Amino acid sequence: MVYFPDSTLNDRFRGGETSRGRGSAAPEPLLSLLEGNAGDQRADDDSAFHRDSATEDRSDPRGSESLVMDLSCVRGKSRFHFVLNMPLSGVTAVMGESGPGKTTFSQLIAGLIRPTEGFLRLGNRLFADTHRHFFLPPHKRGISMVFQDHRLFPHLTVRGNLTLAEKWGGRKARVALEDVARFFEITPFLDRKPGTLSGGESQRVSLARGVMAADSLLILDEALASLDPPRKARLLEQIAALPTLIDVPVLMITHSPAEALRVSEKAIGLSKGQIAATGDTRSVLESCGFLKEEGNHA
Repeated sequence: MVYFPDSTLNDRFRGGETSRGRGSAAPEPLLSLLEGNAGDQRADDDSAFHRDSATEDRSDPRGSESLVMDLSCVRGKSRFHFVLNMPLSGVTAVMGESGPGKTTFSQLIAGLIRPTEGFLRLGNRLFADTHRHFFLPPHKRGISMVFQDHRLFPHLTVRGNLTLAEKWGGRKARVALEDVARFFEITPFLDRKPGTLSGGESQRVSLARGVMAADSLLILDEALASLDPPRKARLLEQIAALPTLIDVPVLMITHSPAEALRVSEKAIGLSKGQIAATGDTRSVLESCGFLKEEGNHA
């Protein structure tokens, strides 16, 4: 999804409707993204952790950038501590056991969860540093997320959904709309409303919107989990080919070793609230024991 700094936009959609339900307010997780919230903790410009934009490193991320983190957080009774220094380029799979680890990892990067301690940097751009009391709000990180549920706005056309980040969030797309539409094979229905699309078509639009909004990083959080095998197979081909479309690194959160092997050459393995392994995808899956879960048929 896309992050918006403009509170008037949040108010506009709060009383409107989303593709998940007509005639009702936008679901709370979506409002959290729009407003830059992290649960019941604020991550807006009034936050005590937010510094003036003049203190931000505004280097323009291109090509391979290292994701460097040493972050700790607590969610319920679970404790997490992620330590990583890994160059990102192309598609990197993120695999983990059942539980909140993968989602917590991605939400810490996106800024939807505040770390209790530590720092996070992508390339030369600092996203969080608790020792310096610095926390960059989600809508200023240039990160785009795509989820399992499509979260398209039904009152907008497909074209309107794709241009949402640029029109309302002030984020200049790094690839032309026509190129994205052609890549995801959605050109024929750019002027249709989401309610007229099939599940597979809606998810292609959601992925296209994510690409249009991505400036520093694109995170796919179990984005294909709800699709049937034929539709998923085609989208996996397109995700694997994303580096030919954009020069923004992609993190693909998945529970499927077969999907990870199909789309990525590098992977991050999570276990027991920590990063257990990084490196080439097959080696990570083998060292973490994920291939055994699918009978070594991945």
